[in-house]
Parts: sequence; structure tokens; C-alpha cells
Amino acid sequence: MTGVQKCALPICFPRGSIQLGLFSVALHWLSKKPCSVTGGLLCLQSQNQEERELFTRQAAMDWETFLLARAKELSLGM
Repeated sequence: MTGVQKCALPICFPRGSIQLGLFSVALHWLSKKPCSVTGGLLCLQSQNQEERELFTRQAAMDWETFLLARAKELSLGM
């Protein structure tokens, strides 16, 4: 297996090709910015609950996408 410098969200390897993997990535980065943040640089600094919820939903969608992509790459039982 070789290192891949791609986004962690899309499929990185052929389906069913990974038997053992170690993913050391920055999962705190979102795939896209859901809105502009008012009153700060980080979404957590926003006083606007709706803005924070948009970032929370985006993070949840990205996490699900990441897990589903990794699940497809894993090979079936050994």
C-alpha cells in the first residue's frame, strides 16, 4: 500500500482492495464552507446559532461520507 495525498472524503483506493489501513488525516477540515461566519474567524466564535448548526451539519455529512468511502475500500474478511 502506498500513501495517497488526496482529500479523505472521496474514494482513494479501488473497492475491496484494502486489507489493513491506517488513516492519519486532518478530519477537522470540512469539504466546503457552509456559510460565512459573523463575529469571528472560526464557526465556534459565531454568536449566531444558525451558523454553528450549518457547520455542525456539514461536519456530520463529511464524517458520514468519509466512513462510507473507507468502508467501500476495505476488502471482505480474510
